[in-house]
Amino acid sequence: MTVITWSDGTKKKSCNGRCHSATTSECNCICEGRYHGATLRPGGLPHAIKTYHREVAAFINRAGIIAQPTDAYAQMTFDFIRTEKEQLT
Repeated sequence: MTVITWSDGTKKKSCNGRCHSATTSECNCICEGRYHGATLRPGGLPHAIKTYHREVAAFINRAGIIAQPTDAYAQMTFDFIRTEKEQLT
């Protein structure tokens, strides 16, 4: 499963299963360690993704950012943020 993909037009970087199931401590992928070895931690990758979405939601709420999702992954994040907001009110 690829969680993050980024391209500058010449290179494409991603965070995928190789990172998620890593057993070493060094992470050289685009997630900068956020999902590194996540499948081996309690809750696995789904927990790591949910935690990240909570952090993004908290940041967006604090900053008062209004944005629009650009892809399915962004839509998933926005849906999660909306749910978090509804639970806080």
